[in-house]
Amino acid sequence: MIGCGSSVSVSHQNLSLNNINIKKEKIDKKEWIKRDGCLLFNDEKSDDFDWNGECVDGFVEGYGELKLYKNGEVKSILGNFKRGKKHGQCSYSTKNGDSYQITFVDGEMKYGTYKSPNGIIYKGEWRDGKANGEGTLIYPNGDVYIGHFVDNLPNGKGTYKYKNGDVYIGYWKNNKRHGKGRYQYKSGDVYDGEWVNNKKEGFGIYYYSNGDVYKGEWANNKANGKGVYKYHNGDVYDGEWVNDKREGIGSYLYANGDEYIGNWSNNRKSGEGTYRYADSGLEFVSIPNG
Repeated sequence: MIGCGSSVSVSHQNLSLNNINIKKEKIDKKEWIKRDGCLLFNDEKSDDFDWNGECVDGFVEGYGELKLYKNGEVKSILGNFKRGKKHGQCSYSTKNGDSYQITFVDGEMKYGTYKSPNGIIYKGEWRDGKANGEGTLIYPNGDVYIGHFVDNLPNGKGTYKYKNGDVYIGYWKNNKRHGKGRYQYKSGDVYDGEWVNNKKEGFGIYYYSNGDVYKGEWANNKANGKGVYKYHNGDVYDGEWVNDKREGIGSYLYANGDEYIGNWSNNRKSGEGTYRYADSGLEFVSIPNG
């Protein structure tokens, strides 16, 4: 971290603050450390510190460089302080190359930017030292998430823009698509429905770019259960599905008015069923595999 003038002496002073009350602020000696008569709120559990700025009313105050010493390591913070706590914008880096530019209020992280050595960038709200609230996360591969965060992970409502052109708008749980959401594929296909752990699960509608539409139940990313598939040529299947295939009982209404009602297996008519011809009204029962 860039230096900011000369620092105070290095000698360590033990804190002795028994029942001290300064301007109606009760100082807990377990939460504060003292150097040369100047108090610092010890939220990072440091062993000692150096401060090159002002000391006002016995507290670290104003703008300057703070050096924290812990377990033989040094952390440098350049920023603003008020009554011994970070207050305003502060900048600092970690030994592994992570960098922060954060706005603090009374020692609490509120808003700012985080950058990792591998290219991850987060800009948004903070609470309890983590990304919490609304923010934007840019991934090294070019993907972008804009939305709500809980404990550093996408949670709640958000928009994820994939580098390949796909876009998901909906709800998240622990960094996974979870709840209601709309996924727009670069190909033009669109899925609008329910998600569980990143997979289509529950009820949803899939709009194909060729004009086909499936509306029904999903499991494990595939049509499973009951659903209606409307083909762009006017045909309609209404029935049961297993792993994206017509399977079980279902009716198939052709665009010309003909209709088959019966059993299906592996996407084909199979077993008992009734076929009605629209033009003649004739019916055939128990047709072979179609």
